[in-house]
Amino acid sequence: MVLDKLENLGLLPDLQYLVISPSRLTISTVMLSRVVGGASGSSVVMSGYLDGMHEVAVKMISLPNAGDGVEGPAVVTLKKEMSVIVKVAQKCHFVCRYYGVSIKDNHFCLVMTKYPGSLTDHISKHYPGGKLDLPSALRIALDILNGLKELHGLGIVVLDLKPENILMTAHGTAVLTDFGISEIITSTIGMVKQSQMAGTLNYMSPEQMDYERSAGVGPSADVWALACTMIHMLTGEAPMSDMNMWQIIHKIHEDKGTPELPRDLPYKIQACLTSCLSHNPLQRISVHTIHQIFVEESQKLGNSVALESSFISSDVVSSPSSPSSVSTAMEVEEKVAELVEAASRAKAAEEKRREELAERMKKAEEIVEKHRQRLRREAEIEAKLRAEKEEALRGAPAAPSSGALFVPTALRNRGGTAAPRPAEPSTPAAAPSSGALFVPTALRNRGGTAAPRPEPSTPAAAPSSGAFVPTALRNRGGTAAPRPEPSTPAAAAVAASLLAAPAPTATTYTTAPAAPSAASSGKFVPFRLRVKEVV
Repeated sequence: MVLDKLENLGLLPDLQYLVISPSRLTISTVMLSRVVGGASGSSVVMSGYLDGMHEVAVKMISLPNAGDGVEGPAVVTLKKEMSVIVKVAQKCHFVCRYYGVSIKDNHFCLVMTKYPGSLTDHISKHYPGGKLDLPSALRIALDILNGLKELHGLGIVVLDLKPENILMTAHGTAVLTDFGISEIITSTIGMVKQSQMAGTLNYMSPEQMDYERSAGVGPSADVWALACTMIHMLTGEAPMSDMNMWQIIHKIHEDKGTPELPRDLPYKIQACLTSCLSHNPLQRISVHTIHQIFVEESQKLGNSVALESSFISSDVVSSPSSPSSVSTAMEVEEKVAELVEAASRAKAAEEKRREELAERMKKAEEIVEKHRQRLRREAEIEAKLRAEKEEALRGAPAAPSSGALFVPTALRNRGGTAAPRPAEPSTPAAAPSSGALFVPTALRNRGGTAAPRPEPSTPAAAPSSGAFVPTALRNRGGTAAPRPEPSTPAAAAVAASLLAAPAPTATTYTTAPAAPSAASSGKFVPFRLRVKEVV
């Protein structure tokens, strides 16, 4: 009977291995949750028992009547959800565990593990303030990311990720559930086109709102919803909870706005969530990158639970339809060992990275210190040169005044002043007369007086007239050189006429009328200073 109804609904080929006989399923009167007007129609989650001993949760969906046909929207959505469940039932560890399906009292029954409650219930029960601290939020976010990685690896996009669709185990592990509007990506571009806007507006991505003009939705839509879920966990409220539906659409779709992030978040987490809320789906980071960032930040916060990437343990009851529950337990243990080993490798890699970073920082500090020392040495040398230059400028002689005469360097003392003139002669004989002639330095004695003219050593050497004979015309003995005889008759005649001419009158040289004649005094007077006087 169940197989016939499933075949009429077009669900039998996919669910034939998950069919549970109605006699094995007992549904109690305890209602766990209720969804009215959902994607797959109105549904309710009831508590029940499988084989009378396994407590389970049963999602019951009303089936159409015989005259309503089997192609209604509720059946189409149900087929889509069942196709997702078939793929994840035995392959995903961070997704709600499904035991099978059945039909009872004209309701399609989806049998799954019963969990203590959703993430929303968990926050309100265990956190009086209504919000999580950052380490706890990161730990739960890592579980959500593990589930998204598994689903995206199978080509499944959730499209309705929110705290109400995240269930918490008794050990505080988060698992994903409710794939009523989920899509399976079959195209090569990694997106699927939606025919209507579906999801929860507070967590809905911009491309889901603009489903008509967007190229489609893909895994990046779940990344947007993950960031909104993080905001809910950290603030205790859904994003944009103070706005109505139209205000949210206008802010996200028209104004290109984004939900407000909590303040005082670490830089990496702030940048990560900002990237998740980019309006361009291609600019959002992947769940793998987010997972890596959250693990690193959890290590900094000392969150050891997050480092082990929390797993589903004893609360996961193996499906009664499986061949053996022992194999499932072994798989869980192997998964745990793999996660612990991965956490150890990640921790070792992080320690190695920190050591390398510390070594690079140490080398950089050494280089900077050497550069500072070199700059200090250059500054000291420059200051020393400047001081020497200033000292030299202070010791230099002052410039002469505008009226001062220039004194050659050779005539200056060592201090730069003009050398004094030699002292006046101490004897009257040494002192020149008032009309004394200038005597060159080369012709003076050491005392400054004129050097006496050397007397001839023999009478023959003295000139008869006492006249001065230039040195160039003297012999080596000091006498006047004989006049050369004329070499021609004409020259001889001129010389004879000159000798026959009368002797000139006596001539004396003096420098002033009152002074005695230089010739009579016998002192040497340079030729250029003599005055010719005819007596």
